[in-house]
Amino acid sequence: MHRVIELELWSKPGSALLPQTGKSVAIACRRETGLSEQVVLGLNFVPDAADMRNLQLSLTEGEFCQAEFEQFCATRGLSADTNDNISAAEFLAHAVGQPLAWLHLPESREGLHMAHLVLGWAEKSGYLLRVGQSEPPLRTEELSCLWPS
Repeated sequence: MHRVIELELWSKPGSALLPQTGKSVAIACRRETGLSEQVVLGLNFVPDAADMRNLQLSLTEGEFCQAEFEQFCATRGLSADTNDNISAAEFLAHAVGQPLAWLHLPESREGLHMAHLVLGWAEKSGYLLRVGQSEPPLRTEELSCLWPS
């Protein structure tokens, strides 16, 4: 059994191109880095009840204000109802970024090399590489710390 290190490819917060199709972003990443479908797995954008709960929690905690949500919805022609899963999902994708692809990289030197390829592509293409949703974007010097010595 081969061990893997899992990373995520994300859109940048505030991106005007949201929501995006993770599948097409993953295809572009694979094409430009030479990585396989087993390494870069594109995600679909599927709004659901979790988006509504996350939006309501963010509003309650003051991460965003209702006026920001309403203005976003007005400019996009969306319902400004926090109980609308599409509006909630699109606002969150815009405000905090959107997960676009999972990366399953081997826990080896080759996997670290792949991580550097993806990070370079992501930076050039306007995306972020993260360990997970609540983690800050990774920088080149941080990648080595994720792989065992």
